Amino acid sequence: MNLRKLLSLFLSVALCMNLLVVPGFAMKTDSNLTNKYEAESSSGGENKASPSEADKDTDVDIPEKVEEDKGDKGDTDDKGDKGDTGDTGEVKEEASALDPVEDKSTLSDSSLADHIVISQVYGGGGNNGCIWKSDFIELYNPTDEAVDIDGWSIQWLAGNEFGSSKIQLTNLSGTIEAGGYYLIKEADGSNKDAPELPEPDAEGSINMSGTGGAAALSKSSVRLTGKDDENFVDLVGISTTAKEYETEATSAMSNSTAAIRKDPAVDTDNNKADFKIGKPEPHNSSYEEGGGTLPGETKCKTPTATPAAGPVLKDTPLTFSTETSDAVIEYNTESKDADEWITYSSDSGLMIDEPVTYYVRAVKEGLEASEIAEFSYTIREAGKVMTIKDVLELGQNTKDVTVTGELSYLTTTYGNPVLQSEIDGSQYSIYIYGAAPDGARVGDILEISGDYQIRYGMPQITSTKDKAKIAVKQDEATIPPVKYTISQIKAMAGTADIEKSGLINRVVLIEDVKLGKLNTSGSTPVTDATGKIDIYQAAPYPEGVEEGETVDLTAMIGRYNQTIQLYTGTEEKNGFPVYYVKNDNKPPVITLGTYIDARPEQAYPISVQVRDNVGVASVEVLFGPSEDAQEKSLSMTFNQDTNNYEAVIPAENFVKGRRPYTLNSKQKIKPVWKQ
Repeated sequence: MNLRKLLSLFLSVALCMNLLVVPGFAMKTDSNLTNKYEAESSSGGENKASPSEADKDTDVDIPEKVEEDKGDKGDTDDKGDKGDTGDTGEVKEEASALDPVEDKSTLSDSSLADHIVISQVYGGGGNNGCIWKSDFIELYNPTDEAVDIDGWSIQWLAGNEFGSSKIQLTNLSGTIEAGGYYLIKEADGSNKDAPELPEPDAEGSINMSGTGGAAALSKSSVRLTGKDDENFVDLVGISTTAKEYETEATSAMSNSTAAIRKDPAVDTDNNKADFKIGKPEPHNSSYEEGGGTLPGETKCKTPTATPAAGPVLKDTPLTFSTETSDAVIEYNTESKDADEWITYSSDSGLMIDEPVTYYVRAVKEGLEASEIAEFSYTIREAGKVMTIKDVLELGQNTKDVTVTGELSYLTTTYGNPVLQSEIDGSQYSIYIYGAAPDGARVGDILEISGDYQIRYGMPQITSTKDKAKIAVKQDEATIPPVKYTISQIKAMAGTADIEKSGLINRVVLIEDVKLGKLNTSGSTPVTDATGKIDIYQAAPYPEGVEEGETVDLTAMIGRYNQTIQLYTGTEEKNGFPVYYVKNDNKPPVITLGTYIDARPEQAYPISVQVRDNVGVASVEVLFGPSEDAQEKSLSMTFNQDTNNYEAVIPAENFVKGRRPYTLNSKQKIKPVWKQ
């Protein structure tokens, strides 16, 4: 037996003219007791989903090393399109990390460091286009004596200032020999095949940003209060993200570059002058100068290609790279056993103008040759509209892609579109790092152009500004959210080729979810009977909804590197409750906007905001000559542009000749329950 809310708003408006009579108004609403569309159910017996099970079971970033209010890296502060900040996989460096430097005799004594310095910072570990599997921070001892660092700490400020409780620490121990390095390993990314670091001297779990932030070295394991703290040793601020730095911050890093001290013995207290952006080359305490090869390296690293294999536009530039320093890359287009190999250089100017397969290897004297990589390309038609399934088969950083699908969800508070399609009995989804076209509603078929990327483990279309259109208007969505439990969703992390599976970015319905403490800038925990999962940068709870309440949650499955998490949108943008409250007993909240003076024989517009924790099905305004005589009613229409309910009282209801009077504005809500 369903309950329906009957809400009355009694409103009297101040009258300012003689011979004016404004009727009293009452408003009633019917609460929406069901979601906009019913959800399909997933298979309940399995905790692991595959593409072929898409219609039975269950992206975006949401990648990954889960950030719990760490003040950095998070991809969904999307205000429409921000441009493509993804890494291309091509290392653009100012110089090699170990290039010769100027003669120290020309430097002032004050430039030569007399303390341990931060010599290198890399935050792209395990991300797309990464060089190493893990983030790391490297220290160097430029002094003539060994330095005991027991009790010291490296402190990652991210985009915070000294004194912030969000600063993360990794404790250090041991000794750094004179002229020696010290390697601190931090969090891994999702690229499990990326190279391991040389054996670290200390390990932490800090999830560093791939582009910027700040790192400080302290003689204590207590958070530094500033550069004047007695335990302060060194600081490097990277890119505009950094709030703390020495004089000026460095340029930004990327997934394939690090901030590297130009000369590890020099510290002028100006990060921009002391550091360059280049290929990360970590050194641990076992490193010896002049080796030219990292410790433990016996075989060249297998080359990678940009773009990766798959359909490309004709005349797409092709580049190769390897993580082995100073290795020579060779290629041919015949076979792995070809007799003749061509030496590759960045000036080779390779272009893909026909279907072709490249066989590529890396060689270096003193090392075993790499495995032979195989990259096959086909030519796709420019401007051709592709299905989501076909887009997911593309290589990383594929340019000028147009995808079509049904708009199933608008996620984040900015309303980033999620497109879905049913293809060959399976469901495929993709997240759009940009804005929906004007006027788009859930259910419409969209065509959106941009670049295809896998950012922090989440497939998406980027660089979409002014490249989205509505292909077909539909009255309602045809692909409902699929029902899942939290344990089923988290089990997706083990799915093979998950980026191509269509599971990431899927729109799901999770029933009987208990809401945790809301954190719109970090992670909000939610639980069901099967487990716990985080919503990243959760949309605000609706009016009256609080921590601890039980809801049916409609969300998008996201991924941040190896971590599965959720993203939510808002009811205003989606047109249906995202947090659908169970056992609701709270009345709607009605807010009257500005109003105008009524005039004889003129229509009277009225606009109100009606908010409810389970949504509003309809709103009706009751009116008459007084609060006790409201014999007329008028249905109000929802305006999706203003998010208000609106109606116009016809002019014939405003009668001349009545005695003028003035009333104070007042508003009363009177819920009446009925079966």
